[in-house]
Amino acid sequence: MEKAYYLEQLENELGIYIPGGDGYFRFALRHIEKPFTDGGTHQNQNLWRLHKLRLCRKEGEGFQDIYDFPLTTAGEWECAFKIEGTPDFHGGFHGYEHLTAFDVQPEAEALFIRQESRIVLQGTRDEPVAFHSKEYVFKDGMLTLKQNLKWEKSVHINRAFLTMLPIRRNEGDFLITDTALYQGKEYDVSKEGHKTPLSPGCKESIDEMTIIGKQSGIRATVTASYGKEFSIQNTSAYNKFYFYYANNQPVEKGDEWNALSTFRFIYEDPKK
Repeated sequence: MEKAYYLEQLENELGIYIPGGDGYFRFALRHIEKPFTDGGTHQNQNLWRLHKLRLCRKEGEGFQDIYDFPLTTAGEWECAFKIEGTPDFHGGFHGYEHLTAFDVQPEAEALFIRQESRIVLQGTRDEPVAFHSKEYVFKDGMLTLKQNLKWEKSVHINRAFLTMLPIRRNEGDFLITDTALYQGKEYDVSKEGHKTPLSPGCKESIDEMTIIGKQSGIRATVTASYGKEFSIQNTSAYNKFYFYYANNQPVEKGDEWNALSTFRFIYEDPKK
């Protein structure tokens, strides 16, 4: 009987393998620690967050990569928000987030990982902005992510995302993802600068999106409980999904944000 997941424990990383079609997907949950230096961007952080996703096959007691490159970049999946008047986003990959609690609970049919942290104002060492809790549940061939933000400061939000997928478009000439699927239609996202109804500038309220790679055999489906504006990035780096949570709006101290997201990946071997 196929196991629900396999857990690999490294010094600063948890590798979680879950089955998906003809392969296994390895989620890397990595501990990132960067000190406060000059108050600039991408610093002052100590947290665990999703990192690069890889596709593997089971071989004996271990796993081997099917492709010798990751399917995603090291960019943010979970939480990023831009406060008016600051130079960059807060949270996760962007920094200014401090771990306060972390717990791993393996069970027979599911893996539960819980984290609590405090996001602080960019440019400061420890001025509180929001308390952030996350629960990752690896079960039934997918990742479910539950998040809560409790605002500790009244601010104006330029943009905020509580669900993202930094999936790559290509590795050299090899296409990892090339087609977005939405409401029964296909959209070509195989080239940098693609211009589709789902590309940057999209104002559609979307709560589920699928992207596939016809050459790679990859299918990724992401859902977000809040169903607001959405876009697929068209830069050279990736076909990243952005599910907006807020766009040009104030938040007050004491407000709470909640999000429930799912990530499901399937591999269909193109050689079959």
